[in-house]
Amino acid sequence: MEWLPGYAPELNPEEPCNNAVKLAMLNAVPESIDALRALARVNFARLSRKPQMLAHLFHDAGLSVT
Repeated sequence: MEWLPGYAPELNPEEPCNNAVKLAMLNAVPESIDALRALARVNFARLSRKPQMLAHLFHDAGLSVT
């Protein structure tokens, strides 16, 4: 387990993951909050199927993935 500072987005691999999902949803026009949540879940699931990209995000933050 790695402890991260309270706010240091450059050290937090979650920030670029969120940005990737936001970019994928850039032109989305969900009709409800539930549709927005479903779309976000779909895009996070797509991201989870890209282990090399996720490992790269951790590496860029100075963390190792074991």
